[in-house]
Amino acid sequence: SRLEAALKADNLDLDAAGGFVRSLQTEWPDEASVSLDIARALSAGQELKPLMARLVYTPKNIVLDRIKVGSPDNVMLEGGGNFDRVHATGKLTLGATSASMVQLAGVITPFAPQIAARLTAANGGPVRANLALELGSGKATTASDRVAASAELDLEAQQLKGRVSATAS
Repeated sequence: SRLEAALKADNLDLDAAGGFVRSLQTEWPDEASVSLDIARALSAGQELKPLMARLVYTPKNIVLDRIKVGSPDNVMLEGGGNFDRVHATGKLTLGATSASMVQLAGVITPFAPQIAARLTAANGGPVRANLALELGSGKATTASDRVAASAELDLEAQQLKGRVSATAS
């Protein structure tokens, strides 16, 4: 089975749309291509302006062609990625820009409140952050059922500049 959908709207309540999709109680298709172009979306009480995304998945791949999410306080998140489902490899990159650390922390608060509190304390001018997540076989893993994962965060602001990286297998 295959699903192809493109949704373009001025306004969309993502919580209500998600509830509708869950109420269908149907199986996911084998392949899908979904494109969203929403001028203003509402999710968990947060306004997203704009919300643009294109997701394609097949039995072999998951591709996030593009994602662009903005907020009313001028925080912008953009990125994309590609994952091989068969070999458990791939990469996701996300970039964020904001006029201040407080604005960026506001976006992070629902997911990581402690990190957001620390970022708020280092408030300053414009902020740029880049996040890269990568899955691969890695040199340390020789068994076919093992996967290496790495994450790297680059953060650049007026009072703070740094890189955090983590790897696991």
